Amino acid sequence: EGYKKIVKEVQEGARKLIAGINALEDLQVLGEPVMCMFSFKSDTLNVYQLADEMSKRGWYIQGQFSTPLTPRNLHISVNHGTLHNVDALLKDLRECVEIVKCATPIDSAAIRAMVAAALQSPDPEAAFGQLAASAGLAGTELPTEMAFINEVLDALPDELCNVFLVNYFNDLYV
Repeated sequence: EGYKKIVKEVQEGARKLIAGINALEDLQVLGEPVMCMFSFKSDTLNVYQLADEMSKRGWYIQGQFSTPLTPRNLHISVNHGTLHNVDALLKDLRECVEIVKCATPIDSAAIRAMVAAALQSPDPEAAFGQLAASAGLAGTELPTEMAFINEVLDALPDELCNVFLVNYFNDLYV
């Protein structure tokens, strides 16, 4: 009975978040989630910038890259330990949407052009080193904002994205 109560409460919390996100003009939940995990997108905002704004308030909302079948999006998992934060998350999300609407958007087209140029470079290692540095991936510190980096990674073909990340973390920790 206790487990059933927990599952019911988590499902109610997820439904409240889904309804709250769908109520925001600039955000749309993907699909029709029936579990406690879901993703949402925006056709008007850069979701990676939104994730950075939420991070400044102590929230971690996982960015997910686009695929041929899904747009870039943010992923949320609800569990019993986070239920007490549903209203606060929705409040901060509403405020952060407004902040991102007023912010200078990241130039996705320019980033895609930089990635395309790096892919055509006669020295791809140097080109990707420059790309990493321009994305803030240099030195031994992880960046505090991920929107630009996520744009770069989203623009890379999947196999190169994996190589890029493996090389970065190898250089960082090895």
